[in-house]
Amino acid sequence: MSLAEILLRIGCTLVGWMLAYGYCLMLAVVAELDCVALGARFGRDALVFAGLSAAFVPLIPMGRRVAGLELIFKGFTLPLLALLPLAAIELLPFFEAATLGEAHLCEVLAPASSAGPRPFWHPLWAPVHFGVLLGLAWAASRFWWPAGEGPSPDR
Repeated sequence: MSLAEILLRIGCTLVGWMLAYGYCLMLAVVAELDCVALGARFGRDALVFAGLSAAFVPLIPMGRRVAGLELIFKGFTLPLLALLPLAAIELLPFFEAATLGEAHLCEVLAPASSAGPRPFWHPLWAPVHFGVLLGLAWAASRFWWPAGEGPSPDR
């Protein structure tokens, strides 16, 4: 493997990890956001961040084959695997109220608020984020079980 390929793999993996951590931290604190101050903008911005993170998810496993750094990159997965359930738990109220119900995203954050008409994309907000979280879990699992070597009871 040439030096350029090694540096490209390391760079792609690090950028992917930074976006993954930023995205998971954003979702883990979404319940603390002030929808009155942010308006519906936080929902759109979170979807843009989800798309950006989803675009870089396939780049995370590129660093798996860099000799000498496998253990370091495996270590990056552990805090992420702890953040993923926290982010998913924070999304559950949005899934129940905005996707299964008829609530506005701001009404989930502040039930007493009247946010006006609900945009068409609000029911899709939580499922999109759950999908990106599943993609991040897949990328993290690729460090522990490369393709074709999934976890099995024989090992």
